[in-house]
Amino acid sequence: QKLILDIKSNIEAGSTLHESLALAQARGKDVDGAAASLRKALELEPNSLEWRVHLARVYLDGGRRKEADKVMQEIATLPAGRTPPSEQTQKQLDQLRAEMSKQTAASVGGG
Repeated sequence: QKLILDIKSNIEAGSTLHESLALAQARGKDVDGAAASLRKALELEPNSLEWRVHLARVYLDGGRRKEADKVMQEIATLPAGRTPPSEQTQKQLDQLRAEMSKQTAASVGGG
C-alpha cells in the first residue's frame, strides 16, 4: 500500500511540475508550450478536470477558441465516478463557461 501511495505521490508531483511549467509558458504567451505541458500532466492523470480547465483557459486566453471548445467537450465526457472537483477548480470551470458563453453570444449578436 505504501508503494501505491508513493506512485500516486510521484504522479501528482509530476503533473504539478507540468502545471507549473505550463503556467510559466502561458505567462510568456507560449500557448503551444503551455498546452503541451498540460497534455503531459493529463497523460499522468487522464481523468483530471483541473488540468483540462487550465488547458481550456490557456487556449481561450491564447485566442484559440476551437481548441478551447474541444477541451470543454472532453470535460463534458469525463467519467462520472471521478473525485469531485475542488471548490477552486469548480469556480474556474464556471468562470470559463460563462466567459465562453458570453463570447458566443457576442459573436452571434454581432458585437
